[in-house]
Amino acid sequence: MTSLFTTQNYGDLLSGTLLQRILQGAVLEMQSKIQPLVADNKPATEEKFKLTGLRLDAEQGHLLLRIQGKPEQLSLLAKSHLIRLFLRYQHQLHQSEGLEVIQTQIHPASLVLTTQIPQTLSRVYQRAHFRVHFPLGVRVEAQVVHNREIFTGSLVDLSYGGCRIALPLQPSLKLSRQLDELLVKITFPNGEGFSLPAEKVTLQPNTEFSKALLGCQFRHDDAAKSKKVMRFILESEREVARLDPGHQRQLAASRLFQSQPHPELLADPDIQAVKNPLKLQEVTNQIAGQLLLLREKGCFSTEIMQQTSWHLLRLIKNDRDALYMAISKLEGIHPLLLHHLQVASRFYPLAKKMGFSGHYEHALMASLLMHDVGRILVDGSDVCAFLGELPFAQRKEYKSALLLVVRAIAQLHWVPRSLGEDILVNANERLDGSGFPRGLKGNRLDALARGLAVVKQLHCLTSPEAGSGRMTWLEAYECLKAQPEKFDATLVDYFVKLNGLYPVGTCIAFEKGYVGCVTQVDREGEPSELELLMNLNNPSEKLEGVKVTSQYAKSMGRITGEYDFRSVKGVAA
Repeated sequence: MTSLFTTQNYGDLLSGTLLQRILQGAVLEMQSKIQPLVADNKPATEEKFKLTGLRLDAEQGHLLLRIQGKPEQLSLLAKSHLIRLFLRYQHQLHQSEGLEVIQTQIHPASLVLTTQIPQTLSRVYQRAHFRVHFPLGVRVEAQVVHNREIFTGSLVDLSYGGCRIALPLQPSLKLSRQLDELLVKITFPNGEGFSLPAEKVTLQPNTEFSKALLGCQFRHDDAAKSKKVMRFILESEREVARLDPGHQRQLAASRLFQSQPHPELLADPDIQAVKNPLKLQEVTNQIAGQLLLLREKGCFSTEIMQQTSWHLLRLIKNDRDALYMAISKLEGIHPLLLHHLQVASRFYPLAKKMGFSGHYEHALMASLLMHDVGRILVDGSDVCAFLGELPFAQRKEYKSALLLVVRAIAQLHWVPRSLGEDILVNANERLDGSGFPRGLKGNRLDALARGLAVVKQLHCLTSPEAGSGRMTWLEAYECLKAQPEKFDATLVDYFVKLNGLYPVGTCIAFEKGYVGCVTQVDREGEPSELELLMNLNNPSEKLEGVKVTSQYAKSMGRITGEYDFRSVKGVAA
């Protein structure tokens, strides 16, 4: 039977605080070794070199590895930029992903390599417990309780040692990197189930980037409950075998699966939302999946990144007004992901007007989609908080997160390093040097960084996330124009010419009481089409969905301003 999800040895991974403890207490009995790698994590040699010392520097986020050996062996290791770590834990061999060599210290008879700390160690041998995979037609509800918040999904597989749960991608961003205290609740269709304390092993997207896969390791502290869990596993295996078309024997249906789940449990919020013809929910899910992958493995998926970039570029080129309108109507999107989508879609046309070469358009879009994800990696704080004013300790955390993003984008070889740095590193800089992280001034910021600062700030000022401090677009333009020492006034003018005083998605009120949403702007930036919403003078008049041209709009009187989102009683001044 087919399944939506790829299989992973999630129960064979060491991560989190357990891995920290193992590395801190590493001893010679662990038989630690390293193997030099080349591109794509392929071994440079089949030989593995025994370590004579291993030390974790948690403060710097580094691992120090000491090796003694023959000159030719040390010479090979000294040239390596990537290595894999092997060690034994509980009589089982584990290995890391490729670790970047940050520094090499050469001594007369030894070598000390400084590498990044591995996020996970995977076991080389087979699992200790058999595992049941649930096919697409079998839904078992699973809930994860963390910090008094409940995350609901469905069971992908189950074993005595742990389970894997498919969760909606964007809510999963709220799950912190270290998850030592989880409560997993499993409920079968007939209402029976169990709950066990667990520890997160891995959290990353599935192959299609449509779900987050949370791998958990159970903590069995009750013999009676453990026996009950084993019964559920055996009965699940029997039911999955019964439903397999290739199974030859006739088996009775399991009581656990007799009752069908409620209809609302079958409704998948992620899949339902993808019905949007522009597939913007799918795009934001792909960005969320990249964040989970970055947090878990320190890398991005090249294939998915290219798909996302290509899709957005096609939407902008085909009908950017329709794209802006669709974005303005999105609901239930993580605020930071929505901000990235808004900024990327608005900035690309501005970059083209500034003379940016279309040869690197995919690289530009990929960088824009990741330009400020460090905010989620650190604490998921306000997407518009000014990082330059944060306390020193927090700024240090953000710099570490920024370094992780820069290293990950550098692995996408189709993104030029200079372009990636302009977008990722300088996204929060200001002309007067008050920005983050380096405080660059004036001419040290190129046109891309200046333009990105303008677009980001405009969206922050006009975003619903600004609350009571939210500005109209006119107010936001005036605010930036009044700060030429921080924001490039010429690029503000460029933005206005492209998007108008009332950009697509803006609600505006007319002299005769009509309220409409701008759906198109002409080449001069003037509203050329509106979707009518209501008549304040005649609320019963049915107008919703009616579209009119700018010529017809003239009969509604002059534009009095943007519709007042801070009060339902009037219009903005």
